[in-house]
Parts: sequence; C-alpha cells; structure tokens
Amino acid sequence: MQRDVLTVLEAASTLNLHPETVKRFCRIGKLKGEKVSVGWLIPRTEVESFASTYQETRGRPANGRAHRNGGLG
Repeated sequence: MQRDVLTVLEAASTLNLHPETVKRFCRIGKLKGEKVSVGWLIPRTEVESFASTYQETRGRPANGRAHRNGGLG
C-alpha cells in the first residue's frame, strides 16, 4: 500500500532530482510540502502533479541558443 506522503529522498528519486533541490523547491513553495521535525513531507499527489509539469532546464546555454555545429555555448 502506498503512503500519501513522501520524504525528500523518495520525492527526489521519483522526480530524478537531487534531494537538496527538492528541499529548496519546498522552501520556496515550488513544491508544496510540510516541514516536520524529521525534514519535509510532501504529498504524493503534489509530487505526481509536479512531475507532469516540471521541465528541467539544466545544460541549456544562458541565451537559449545552440552553436551552428550543434554544440552548446
């Protein structure tokens, strides 16, 4: 039986993100979670919703364009 809430580590694994990124997203309100004595608890539905809308932007050049030869930067 699945629990209704996930820990930071579980959410990070589900979202393929670093745990510190998940914590930061909780702190700034990008992910809705509850701070408890042992860390953050994040509703499973929140993680599922976030996963369906989150688009990772790592690795993109600052100007959003690639070089003519297909490389970045």
